[in-house]
Amino acid sequence: MSAEGIYMKVEGVFQKVCGALVLVPADTLASNWLGQFKEGVGFAFKNCRMCEIAAVDVKNRLVDHNLQLRTDESHKGRCTALLSLSAGARKYWSKMWGINGSSCLLDLSNFSITTCLVQDPMHILLEGIVPGDLSCLLYYLVHTKKLITLQWLNSKLKAFPYSYLHASCKPETTFSKSSLDESTTVKQSSSSMLTLCQILPLILGPKVPENDQHWMNFLRLTQVLLLCTSSYCHRETPTILRVILGIYLSTSKELYPKSSFIPKKHFATHFPRQMLLFGPLRHHWCMRFEGKHGFFKNKKLKNFKNIPYSLSKHHQLYMCLQQSGSLSERSNNFLYDGDVVADGEEFDFASKYPEMREELNYLCSINAEEQCILYRTNSVTIHGLQYQVGCCIVTDYIDDTPEFGILRDIVIVKKEKFFVLEQTQSPAFFNQHILHYTLYQTGILKIRPFNALKFKWPLSLYRYEGMLVVMNRNSHTCEIF
Repeated sequence: MSAEGIYMKVEGVFQKVCGALVLVPADTLASNWLGQFKEGVGFAFKNCRMCEIAAVDVKNRLVDHNLQLRTDESHKGRCTALLSLSAGARKYWSKMWGINGSSCLLDLSNFSITTCLVQDPMHILLEGIVPGDLSCLLYYLVHTKKLITLQWLNSKLKAFPYSYLHASCKPETTFSKSSLDESTTVKQSSSSMLTLCQILPLILGPKVPENDQHWMNFLRLTQVLLLCTSSYCHRETPTILRVILGIYLSTSKELYPKSSFIPKKHFATHFPRQMLLFGPLRHHWCMRFEGKHGFFKNKKLKNFKNIPYSLSKHHQLYMCLQQSGSLSERSNNFLYDGDVVADGEEFDFASKYPEMREELNYLCSINAEEQCILYRTNSVTIHGLQYQVGCCIVTDYIDDTPEFGILRDIVIVKKEKFFVLEQTQSPAFFNQHILHYTLYQTGILKIRPFNALKFKWPLSLYRYEGMLVVMNRNSHTCEIF
């Protein structure tokens, strides 16, 4: 298909469309099954589908610089060799090489089975590394140092003033003694775990002493998580990620010697190279697939004779409904519903912001004689990103230090969205102890069209010891400590 293409009818005209498979995002078991690697990584001498490292050496090789990567040529040779071996020899070499046989993906041109079956940051971090190490940290804080109690932590999580960006993915507030140990993990959903790591510095920061090694290593893990779930990366981001990840893994091994070094910690060492090849790791995770699975899980079945058929039919009927208009015609807004503007009011922009009237007139091509009665709202959703008055936005980077603006007003002019932003003092002070920037308001207002924003991701503002703080969770860089 990548060379010959297929012909598709687009708006009444047949056009040749060519495509190619670039990468396959999936969890470890699914990727290994699809590539015919050993699904149970614990039963293979070489349990990584990307490199040749032996399972007994993963604890001592914490960066990807000195790893011998698998190649498609050697992999194909091994798959061919397995076919000619006896049953006993096949079983032995299958375990040594960590493969079961040849995959259908080997027949695809321009697809590397040893590179393009990418690692999933959701399953590796949010459902693997983070729950285990967070359990070790809480055990240290609760039982070893006795800095907090579980009742105090649960009450703080329940009373935390979550922003609208975290309202739908609040963490569970039922931490128990059985979930805190070096051999157990904290039970949370992936989205809740991501929120928990972002707000824990604000909750635990006042209780933990400065430069506590356990706390600092958890902050490094949070930095790794932020870099791996950010929607934006830079050419230097993989190098920063490699350094922080290496320091975290080596320190974690020293702090928690009883904790097992799970294979996912090794799989994470391939994230920097994966980011360099394919871009932001957020685009490779399975979070959206898991969300889609919820559609099928919510279906209540009474007949179990042919479950795949029942689910497929249910899904196709749903898709037909979504792609049909009110009069059964084809919907024109299936892929994008359009911008969602909350209820608001008309107001006189020139009276409230006289110093920005000329700039707005220039941006909107409004004559000075025209009466500038515009529409204002407290919330707007654009391309799936929701902005509310009071949120924060990165306006620019100066030498990799972010400059922030606080959203004070949302103005609609001729269907175009404008943000009134209050500038904050620059450079913003970075509080390493909580991984948040402290913002100092200046009272200086600027108006910016939405399309002119360089970094469009909204950020949550919180209070920490009376100061306004923000975590730049969509960043291409982190401070190394």
